[in-house]
Amino acid sequence: MSLFTDGVIVTIEDLRGYESSLLDAAHTEGIDLATKLALSQEEVAVELEALLGRTRAGAWNSGGSERPNLGKVVVTRPLKQWLVFQALAVAYRDAYNSQLNDRYLGKWKEYAQLAQWAARMLRETGVGVVNAPIRKAAEPEISATPGSGIATRYYVQVAWRNASGAEGAPSEVGVYDTPDGALLVVEANDAPAVACGWSVYAGTSPDAITLQSETAIGLGEKWTASETGQVSGKRPGQGQEPETYLTVDRTLQRG
Repeated sequence: MSLFTDGVIVTIEDLRGYESSLLDAAHTEGIDLATKLALSQEEVAVELEALLGRTRAGAWNSGGSERPNLGKVVVTRPLKQWLVFQALAVAYRDAYNSQLNDRYLGKWKEYAQLAQWAARMLRETGVGVVNAPIRKAAEPEISATPGSGIATRYYVQVAWRNASGAEGAPSEVGVYDTPDGALLVVEANDAPAVACGWSVYAGTSPDAITLQSETAIGLGEKWTASETGQVSGKRPGQGQEPETYLTVDRTLQRG
C-alpha cells in the first residue's frame, strides 16, 4: 500500500468509477480535476492530522512518546474511499458554486455525506501506520550497455527496500527502447534514509512487469539485464502493509 505522503493518491479514473459523467461536468464548468484532487487530499490531511493528534502517545511507540505523523500513514481501503468521496464532493461543490445548479448541489451533498461516512469507518477500523516508512521510488534512470540483446521496448519500475526486506511503493513506469546489440541498464536514485537496497521490475509490456532481482540491489549500484533474457518473477507490490492500526481510544495490533 502507498503512503499518504507518496503523492496524489486518487486518480481521475477512480472518480469516474463513481461518476461517469464527471468529465463532462468538469469541462462544462471549467473545473481542473487535477487541482481538485490535490486540494481534497489537503483537506483530508488536515482532518487526519487532527485525528492522529488525539491518539495516545504511548500507544504508538512502547519505547517512547513519539506521536504518529502523516509520513507514517498507510493508505488503507477506508482512507482511499475517504479521499475519493472528498474529491468528488470538492468537484461538485465547485460546480454548484459556479452555476448554483441544484443538480450539482445534490451531488455535492451526497458525496460530502459519503466522505463523512468513510472518515467514520476509518476512525472505527483504525489508521494504518508503519514505524519506518519507505517512500515511493522516483522513476528510474534507464539506459543501455553493449551486449547480446535484440532491440526491445522495456517497461521498468523500481522500489526501495529496508533492512527487514519491506518494500515501498513502486515507481511510475519508465519506458525505454534498447537497440540491437545492447542490454538494459537500470539505476534507482535519491534513496530514502531507511533504504538498504532496491528492487527492479521489468517487462516487455505494462502487464508483464516482473521482479528481475532476487536479492536487493545495493544503494548506488546499477542493474544490468541478463544475457539470457528476462526473469519471470513476482509482480510489483503496492507498498508497505500497516504494522499498527491506531484509533482515538485504542490501538489494535495486527495478528
